[in-house]
Amino acid sequence: MDGPDGYNILFGKGGGTFQPPSTVLVASTFSGAGVQVADFNHDGVADLVATSAHFHHSTNPEGGSSLITNLSIFVGNGDGTFQTEQVLATANSSKSNVFAPTVGDAISPAGIGDFDGDGNLDLLYLRTKYLGISFTASGNMMLGKGDGTFSQPSTVNISFSPSAVADLNRDNLYDLLSFQGASVAVSLNTSPIVYTLTVTFTGDGNGNVSSSPVGISCESSGETCSIGQILPGTAYTLAASPGGNSTFVGWSGACTGSDSNGCSVTLNSNKNVTAGFSLLPDFSVSPAATSLTMRRGGQASDVLTFPAQGGFSGNIALGCAVTTGPAPMPTCRISPASIKPGDTATLTINAPALAAAVTPPLPFGTLSRLYASLLPLGLMGCVLATAFDSKRRSLCTLCLLLLVATFLLAACGGGSSQTSPSPQNYTVTVTANSVALQHSTTISVTVN
Repeated sequence: MDGPDGYNILFGKGGGTFQPPSTVLVASTFSGAGVQVADFNHDGVADLVATSAHFHHSTNPEGGSSLITNLSIFVGNGDGTFQTEQVLATANSSKSNVFAPTVGDAISPAGIGDFDGDGNLDLLYLRTKYLGISFTASGNMMLGKGDGTFSQPSTVNISFSPSAVADLNRDNLYDLLSFQGASVAVSLNTSPIVYTLTVTFTGDGNGNVSSSPVGISCESSGETCSIGQILPGTAYTLAASPGGNSTFVGWSGACTGSDSNGCSVTLNSNKNVTAGFSLLPDFSVSPAATSLTMRRGGQASDVLTFPAQGGFSGNIALGCAVTTGPAPMPTCRISPASIKPGDTATLTINAPALAAAVTPPLPFGTLSRLYASLLPLGLMGCVLATAFDSKRRSLCTLCLLLLVATFLLAACGGGSSQTSPSPQNYTVTVTANSVALQHSTTISVTVN
């Protein structure tokens, strides 16, 4: 039964009594305006098709008003609860005041039946468009896909709201009835019986499926695509193309086999075909870190893992090399050098030690020996010169002092200086090989 927030369901206890009502909620601010029960996804569980409305009227008695109507489906879970509301169609009409004409559109409750003969329940409702003081009405058909979803609405030639549906002439197509006062209007369904071809995917691979005649085009694993309105006896040929890292496994369902271009199916009822794709046997190289920093003379390590796909289980041979960077280069090694998928290996990198550079600012080693040999000679010369001339004694003393000062300056500057090296960047390439499969990854290394 309708409620202010949706629909109240009273579950029977089996003895003519009922449990307290539970509410199936519609959109916020909407109220229930009619509900129908049917099984749209062939799971034996009742689903709901509901109409709900939101009406707003101005506080001014002669002011404007608006009406929004939703047509929705609630798929049953089988335990008395329902999935979240799926709005299938909506309409919005309004009046600027009580005397003004209605503008916008409105939709009627839906008629439920198999209108195209494919075994799936469809929805048919009337949409009325208001154009000032005039209006137009047309039918809107939403074909059921058999899984609780529907196609986009298409226009059908009816001019009244379906009050009931039934197969009145036993042609397996539902017809329409409209109760109009004391009379009943009937519209016979003249559509031909048609069928639907549906393609789904299985497996962990990817690929696409196309058809001839054109109509089926599924692009990736996990997708489902279908084509409806197929006349009885129509034959389709399906072709499967695996993705770059996948392989085609085979067909199942309405047609079987392993030929990717050999699936043919003739539509004498609704048909479902499944295409299987699997990942090719392969593996990848995954380092725990893609960049490392270390000191000169130090050591760094990285853990390597090798995820597998497609059931790969071969031996993987490992190697490493320092491929870029200035000399002297670090060295690397991997342990163990051969592993299986799921195992781990350790990459170890050793940086060369820093070589000390001693650079005397002055060539003290040579000059000091020269000064040491000249100093006695100069001293002896001064002694001989001062013995004969007092003026030469003063000049000699001055020269001797300059020679001693120069010697001491050279001795004091005879130390060494060492500058800090700038960081050096290297690239370590890890390679992994297993028969024809080869993969590699790079790790950046900075040595400070």
